[in-house]
Amino acid sequence: AKADFYQASVDWLNAALAVWLAQIDCDQLATEAPRSLPTLKRVMERMSVTSRADGDASGLSGPVRLYLWDSAPVLSGDDSEFWSTVQRSGVSHVWISLDAGQIERYSADPRELTAFIDVARERELESGLLLGEPLWTLPDYRPHLLDIVASLRGVPFQDLHLDIEIDQLEVDAYGRETLIEHWLDTLAAVVERSPWPVSVSAHPRDFGTGERCLSCELAAVGVSELALMIYTTRPESLVSRLGAVLREEPDLTVTLAQSVERELPAKNSWFHHGWSSLRSGIADVRDQVGRTDLPVALQGYTDLSMLWRYENTL
Repeated sequence: AKADFYQASVDWLNAALAVWLAQIDCDQLATEAPRSLPTLKRVMERMSVTSRADGDASGLSGPVRLYLWDSAPVLSGDDSEFWSTVQRSGVSHVWISLDAGQIERYSADPRELTAFIDVARERELESGLLLGEPLWTLPDYRPHLLDIVASLRGVPFQDLHLDIEIDQLEVDAYGRETLIEHWLDTLAAVVERSPWPVSVSAHPRDFGTGERCLSCELAAVGVSELALMIYTTRPESLVSRLGAVLREEPDLTVTLAQSVERELPAKNSWFHHGWSSLRSGIADVRDQVGRTDLPVALQGYTDLSMLWRYENTL
């Protein structure tokens, strides 16, 4: 329903723009030195150029990561939109999630997965392993995560990215500080076992608070990158939250994770604003924090490809 509303709004604006442009040309015709009135086709061409310019513009600059959760159609070559979406968006690194069945299959025979990684590398796209299960934060479930890492260690991933948010667990039952310590212990154990650099996604609420430098603690256990999931489309809020962490100067890469998910409201997801707004919003944030090369991660591929399909209809 939101997508339909978005499309209807764009259609209305395009129609209003066409009327406005035609009116301008009619007004010019009535001046003392009139210009020739363009045909309706020319007016529509002008409208098309205006409305499509942002959709066809280059993708995001700088390092851009992409979360790929439903990876089976992409890895098998059945998804016809993947490469065009990656290219248009400027994505340089994809985090590939594997479900239990894929993990078992690729542990035994990784040829399909390795072939995709090789093709991606030829297209200048890096590939990382994405694993996400919050229970792995807890000591009793940690060995399962370590076993998965060991079973896939022969696959030439660029990195291992963990999305194991403690807020998806019963925080009140365990205690927030206890869960943070378990989380750090799990990350330290994975860093020790992993053949690839380890990065992690996290909610910003525990970072940049001034009470403890959690980003510094991540760096201390060997985490190489922190993707802060600051899901807001208000640049001033992004700058405030992100700036607090950057000022801590942790010895790791800080990445700004942004949502293009359809199910989130417009205040949290760029899906409802369109690609032009996302690109300009990211540019504003980078300028204000003084980091034009700030890495950005987009959550996630399925919705990003849908966003581009809507852009194509403009």
